[in-house]
Amino acid sequence: MSARGRAEVVIAGADAAGLEAALALREFVGDHVRIVMVGASPTLTHRPWAGEEPFGRRSAVDLDAIAADLRLELRSAAVVGVDADSGILRTDQGQLGYDALVLALGPRAVDAVPGATTFAGTGDADALNALLGHVTLTAGARVAFVVPPTTAWTLPAYELALVTSAWAERRGAELEAVVVTSETAPLEAFGPDVSAHTRIELARHQVELLSGSVPEGYDDGLLRLPGPRWVRADAAVALPGLAGPGVFGLPTDERGFVAVDELCRVPGTVNVHAVGDMTGHAPGLGDGAAQQADIAAAVIANGLGVAVPIEPYVAEPLAWPPGAVGGRFLTPYLEAHAHLLDAAGATG
Repeated sequence: MSARGRAEVVIAGADAAGLEAALALREFVGDHVRIVMVGASPTLTHRPWAGEEPFGRRSAVDLDAIAADLRLELRSAAVVGVDADSGILRTDQGQLGYDALVLALGPRAVDAVPGATTFAGTGDADALNALLGHVTLTAGARVAFVVPPTTAWTLPAYELALVTSAWAERRGAELEAVVVTSETAPLEAFGPDVSAHTRIELARHQVELLSGSVPEGYDDGLLRLPGPRWVRADAAVALPGLAGPGVFGLPTDERGFVAVDELCRVPGTVNVHAVGDMTGHAPGLGDGAAQQADIAAAVIANGLGVAVPIEPYVAEPLAWPPGAVGGRFLTPYLEAHAHLLDAAGATG
């Protein structure tokens, strides 16, 4: 217990999964816990909206207003490591003691296609806008949107291709878009119905699709594929590959992902939980990460003497449509508290 007589729960990672965990804890144990949320940014970036950011839609949600409403203490800091034996989270701004720790750090984005422009989200919107503006100066220019095999969230490539095609058409620019994906079918994680619908939409907007193609690199106007094969492109925009955050002091695999058990506990530790894309389960965005957050919160609540049913985590296909933040608690919260959100990020 903390010096204040309440259990102290630290949530490291101010993302959708972290907020879901905080909401679940408030629902399960009320104000009997002090919740400290640690994040490197004062905003939450909702990745399903990121593909539209270069074309005017923002994807950031204001965390300060939400933290005040939920009675969370928000700390701006980056995680350095965990001393699980001592119950300490180490950050670049000092250390925090905890009675229970929930890690929702997300993955690291890494360049996956040498020579291509990597689009990892909101921070790359201006660079992509400049690239497209330059490419459209050439009549008949061709832009390849690339999905490498280490990408978990593939939707932005399709959004970028479709929105780029419409953007060029509105400006009267001659521009061809092609999606080159390592998937066997477009958006295959969402199931065959979504794949079929995506094929129709791509064809309707005259976006070419090359599936089952693993890109090896881009240079001299050519996107190289195994074979050897190549795709002509005046520019190549690739989604990033993903690697785990590699938290010092915790067991990780060779790519830096933190392994967890079916109750989202980190093996070999006490009261340390990991949720979302940083875990070995790699649930992807949306309901999988939120489900893990709910499980972690329920385990913590039970440890505090509050009986909450716990169902072990089972990976399920991603839900469609993906535009809403997934979560048993977060989705209705955002719907009911629109006034607390960054209006530009939440409504576009």
